[in-house]
Amino acid sequence: MVCTVVATWPFSLGPVTHCIEMLRDEKTSVSAAVVDAIRLVELDPDVHTVGSYSFPNSDGVLQLDAAIIEVSAGRHRCGSVMALEGFSGSIEAAFTVMTQSPHPILVGDGARKFVESHGLLPSQSPVPTMELPVAKSLNKPAGSHGNHDTVGLIAVRDGVITVGCSSSGKQGKHPGRVGDSPIFGSGLYAEGGVGAAVCTGDGDKMCSFPLAFSVVTLMRSGHTPQEACTQAIQYLLALPQGDAEIEIAVIACSVHGDVGAACSPKYLSEFTFAAGSAEHQAEVYFCQPRPE
Repeated sequence: MVCTVVATWPFSLGPVTHCIEMLRDEKTSVSAAVVDAIRLVELDPDVHTVGSYSFPNSDGVLQLDAAIIEVSAGRHRCGSVMALEGFSGSIEAAFTVMTQSPHPILVGDGARKFVESHGLLPSQSPVPTMELPVAKSLNKPAGSHGNHDTVGLIAVRDGVITVGCSSSGKQGKHPGRVGDSPIFGSGLYAEGGVGAAVCTGDGDKMCSFPLAFSVVTLMRSGHTPQEACTQAIQYLLALPQGDAEIEIAVIACSVHGDVGAACSPKYLSEFTFAAGSAEHQAEVYFCQPRPE
């Protein structure tokens, strides 16, 4: 059985482990496991850029964004919510849009009304419980938690691929501001039979370039996830909107369970991701090798 999970930042280590355990049960859908894992990050009191404990916008209001894509042979569906208010997280809302709405994207009060009409109550979602394992790195210690922007998570099991992301955006952002995270092709993308990619970093600069789509396109053309991530980052940095100071990272996973990650020079000493599979315990890695 191919079962691989990869997610951005070390605060995702526990959720990645949790997701893998859920996927061992074939009755649990891949998307349900992804939503449950991201929900753990949204409810983590040590994370202030995703979900319940995030920093508000300039009006003092918490506005959340999230998106999810599910693909398999002959199936492709997606859902996104933007500037969602009144909820402790947004990934469940994005999942509700994906599964219940004829429209793949809903924003603001319209998104709130829709998900409420389908039984999702503001700030009433049950809090899952779990024990977070200690974060480990192949190269040097990494913190088990951090406040590093978007949580993006990819899960692959036997040909079914789901990628999801959740974010509150920048602290003190202008009301209504949306970055790349909930935008299909830019913040995340998946293609059946190929794989998926999800990004994190400076959403204002990233949303003008379809980074996630570019990574998956490169994978479709025969590149490994690592090659695809590296080439897409290099291409973006060479564009007018790209520069060495931009904070940007991307992770990817193929339908076969191979993983890749790359980041801009600005993120080189900071960006880490969590990855694991049914055969290998989840650990935290740097996106490039580091000397001991």
